[in-house]
Amino acid sequence: MALKANEIGFVENDRLPSLRGTLTEEDGSPVNLNGCTVTLHIKYKEPLIKEAVVTDAVNGVYLIEWLDGDLRAGKWTFEIQVTDSDGKPRTWKREPTTNKLLTMVIDSEIA
Repeated sequence: MALKANEIGFVENDRLPSLRGTLTEEDGSPVNLNGCTVTLHIKYKEPLIKEAVVTDAVNGVYLIEWLDGDLRAGKWTFEIQVTDSDGKPRTWKREPTTNKLLTMVIDSEIA
């Protein structure tokens, strides 16, 4: 199944690949993540909130490692939230070119 521009795909209970992303401003320049906390929020019935590792702060790059049970089969909206050093949050939840909500498509395991 082909994914849409606002979708990313995983398989239930997998731990790889990790989710690696780059946050950018509307003009395409990277968001400086120095001193920031980055979290992923997946809208399960009871939302999953995972803290990311910032791997390249100046260029807005983060990494989220999966644990057992993090990825649950279904189609789920998600967002990335950045909290600056003053505690002010900013949220990315739409794909910039389509303006559609970001969605994870997580396939069931076969075996």
